[in-house]
Amino acid sequence: MDRSWPLCLPERGYVPGAAPQQLLNHRYRLDVRIGRGGMGDVWRAHDEARDGALVAIKLMPEGLDEVDRRRFEREVRVLQEITHPSVVPLLDIGWEGGSLFYVME
Repeated sequence: MDRSWPLCLPERGYVPGAAPQQLLNHRYRLDVRIGRGGMGDVWRAHDEARDGALVAIKLMPEGLDEVDRRRFEREVRVLQEITHPSVVPLLDIGWEGGSLFYVME
């Protein structure tokens, strides 16, 4: 399986404090930001607890208003409940500073 990601944005992320080589939850090492949107940034990362397995991490931006924060949290809850071959599985969730993040396969 080709694990390369064609879209890699090397500049620093939209989420304050997110940077290459940053370690989240003593486990996930950020590599390169691969996406950016109104609800956060998506980073390619390595799961150091699983021999460096590639994962994607979506980080909620700090400073979201209550409506957007609830929308992000709802997105996490929905992903926890869905099992379908066309939906990327949710592996983990956590907090970094004041930002929620979730980890996808």
